[in-house]
Amino acid sequence: MLQGLNVPPLFSINREEILKPVQQAQVEQVPTKQTVDFKEIDLNPPNKTLYINRLNEKVTAEEMRQTLFALFSQSGKVLDIIVKKNILMRGQAFILMEDEEAAIKAQKAFHNTQLYDKVMKVNFAKEKSYYISKGDYEEKEKLPMSDKIKEHKKRIQDKRQREMINQKQQREAPTISMPLAVNQVYSGTSNKIKVLLYIQFFDSKLTKQSLIC
Repeated sequence: MLQGLNVPPLFSINREEILKPVQQAQVEQVPTKQTVDFKEIDLNPPNKTLYINRLNEKVTAEEMRQTLFALFSQSGKVLDIIVKKNILMRGQAFILMEDEEAAIKAQKAFHNTQLYDKVMKVNFAKEKSYYISKGDYEEKEKLPMSDKIKEHKKRIQDKRQREMINQKQQREAPTISMPLAVNQVYSGTSNKIKVLLYIQFFDSKLTKQSLIC
């Protein structure tokens, strides 16, 4: 599906150039239909970035990106599309539109639309991304992550910190050489003292009496 759709680089998109392939994809290739299963969602405040979830996870990220590009370009200029590949974020995507008006139009048009046999939900992202007119990105504000992602990252960080602490403690811990402790005993030390040292450093189960005997 959509193998013949040539999506231009997002920074060099010309609205007129993409109209024909988008219309063709809509009619011939994009497997979409409006569903009767409407479910209301709590909309976030409108902004340029759309958050899409409940996408079909079996579709490759690249094909899903091209399909979303073809669909949402009908509502306005698409600046960027991010389709998540990791396990916890599969079936989700973020679409950055040129302006808020286009994002509002797209949200109304494609929310509760069936795409690849699943009903996708379209909402506004909780945090805004922004795009510079030159065609260059400045550092984006982080897009929202689920609590599961945050907890997962925190567990990994905690684990790494524990490992680093353990490694540091092992490096700093003094090493005791048992033979050295006895070998360095003064030659004039009595046998009784030597026996006590042996018991202390080698075998605490042995008794002074058993060694002397």
